[in-house]
Amino acid sequence: MVRGGRAALAVAGVGELVNLAGCGAASRGTDLRHLARRVSGPVVVPGEARYAQAKLLFNPSFDGNRPQAVVYCQTPEDVAATIGFARSRGIQFAARSGRHSFGGYSAPTGGVVADLSRIHQIQIAPDRQTAVLGPGAINIDMYSGLGRAGLALPGGTCPTVGLGGLVTGGGFGYSSRKLGLMVDSLLELELVTASGQRLTCNATEHPDLFWACRGGGGGNFGVVTSLRFRVHPVGDVSVFELAWRWSDATAVIDAWQRWAPDAPDELFSTCDLGRAGGPRPSGPSITAQGQYFGSAARLAALLAPLEAAAHPTQRSVRTQSFLAAQHVWAGCAPGHCGGRAANPYTVKSAFFTDDLPAAGIKAAIEHLERWPGSAAANPSVGVELNSWGGAIDRVPSSATAFVHRNARFLAIFGSTWSSQDSAARVAANQAWIERGYAQMRPYASGYAYQNLIDPRLSDWPHAYYGANLPRLTEVKRRYDPDDVFRFAQGIPV
Repeated sequence: MVRGGRAALAVAGVGELVNLAGCGAASRGTDLRHLARRVSGPVVVPGEARYAQAKLLFNPSFDGNRPQAVVYCQTPEDVAATIGFARSRGIQFAARSGRHSFGGYSAPTGGVVADLSRIHQIQIAPDRQTAVLGPGAINIDMYSGLGRAGLALPGGTCPTVGLGGLVTGGGFGYSSRKLGLMVDSLLELELVTASGQRLTCNATEHPDLFWACRGGGGGNFGVVTSLRFRVHPVGDVSVFELAWRWSDATAVIDAWQRWAPDAPDELFSTCDLGRAGGPRPSGPSITAQGQYFGSAARLAALLAPLEAAAHPTQRSVRTQSFLAAQHVWAGCAPGHCGGRAANPYTVKSAFFTDDLPAAGIKAAIEHLERWPGSAAANPSVGVELNSWGGAIDRVPSSATAFVHRNARFLAIFGSTWSSQDSAARVAANQAWIERGYAQMRPYASGYAYQNLIDPRLSDWPHAYYGANLPRLTEVKRRYDPDDVFRFAQGIPV
């Protein structure tokens, strides 16, 4: 029934760990030493010099999180042993691929973290039709590894996001209107369940679990240890970048929202309302950028309706390699795409199935103009509108767990601050993003992007999963009835 399956909890020595489970630091230390002997990677605990780095997530907002141990898993057996250890002691378990959980859920204080960054293989099949990737592979390495073979997947933009979390939450980027979401290219995955079984999931083996893992959110049903994709041949692409005067923002937003979601599938674009803080604050600004699978001449022609709305003050249309374009969207040069965010930040999201009326556009513009400011020079703050439609919309909302198929665009709200900012200034930034989101919500669909998981979102079960939630709950009960993979915004049992 289960290809390669095994009761890995026996390997993890659950019975022995239960006997060892006592109270106090000495007992915890003994348990962790037993765990360390059962896994092939290091187990890092508080008090070690490397713990300060091991516990960190990408967002400095969560620097105060202090997990009990970080286990660097190198094999599925390591993952099973770590789950068994956490389960036998009733300790919260979490897995992380790229450390980008927007709620800080992948490094819970007092919990045990299975770090998958060392499971990062990129293996292209001899026929160049498929590739197997590890959950710890990050966006920019995936683009580079496949790009050298003239292949691609429709991954994300942030260079250091791990594929394990990105894929299970849907995964979109500048290629998605042409190639679909990342889950739409997923053919098979392997994961370790709460019971320690190693399951292969695809259209015929555990199809219910395969369905749930394609958009049901990371960390809900098991720990992904391998992903097999259908890959896509790519060559050069054309890209554009436009900027306008802020006084033209109303005309540009209105023109973009009527144009971008209905453009040819080959064209993905964003419309950005931005501000920047630091010693030389800037903005507000209105810009647009995008990627086109076609010639620069054809792209220039397609841009005509957008440029007719208002004359751009800056304009660039050019052709470059697919990989070079991904570095542009990632905001980094080859070889310089690592590190953590420079400053704490917070993000919210909302899908829109209808164009913004005049009042909605006015609200977005006034929101930018009222930013309270920050000493943080980056990341920039504001609202980014991402075009939807194309190949994304041609997959039924029930075909995968990713329900957000029929939107016109996705809005991402962001704010950032610095350690140099006062507590009042930080609070003002947090209130600013919540207020801006609330002002735009009457025009939105009520849905939010689960990969931008939002601890402040009260109606998150509906916002993330909509009509797919009941089926997701059934899968959760079947494969994790004891809610081992639990966190504040996890699928309920």
